[in-house]
Amino acid sequence: MRENQKRIGVFIPIELYQQCTNTELTMTELVSNALESYLSDKHKEQISHLMYELELKETRIKELEYQIKNKQDPSIFSLKEFEIYKETMTNQFNDKILSLHNIQLQEYREWTKHNDDLHTANIKELQEQLKVKDSQLEKKDIQIGNLTASVQSQAVNIYEILSQKAIEAPGSKRPWWKIW
Repeated sequence: MRENQKRIGVFIPIELYQQCTNTELTMTELVSNALESYLSDKHKEQISHLMYELELKETRIKELEYQIKNKQDPSIFSLKEFEIYKETMTNQFNDKILSLHNIQLQEYREWTKHNDDLHTANIKELQEQLKVKDSQLEKKDIQIGNLTASVQSQAVNIYEILSQKAIEAPGSKRPWWKIW
């Protein structure tokens, strides 16, 4: 059941540990959730960095637009070249964002597949346990039936012995050596 998992040992503050034990989740679930949250925050940081880069490039584009309109610098691109540059930068940024979203989507798919596999394994294990319990119950039913039959046959034998008066009350018959 734990083939796809790795055991780790960590030290955490006692106050944090006490808070964790007061929740309904296990330590494994808490650590897994925390790591997943950290990794998703890391993706958010990458996206914010890309957004910052986009803002810088947009300000550069605006500066270039202004310079083109005012023709302050003769070395600046033509308007057509500028539009191509602007479109290229936008496409590169969109590609980076798309690749990050694809990575997140792939990680989520792997995580859900992993959880589905774990749940499927748990279900199969529980079904096997139920089959074992059912077979044990059937054996116990058979044993109870056998014991009931033997007790009944013993009761019948005791009744027959008593009805034949083979068992006499103690003291009613004298031992053979006390004949005289």
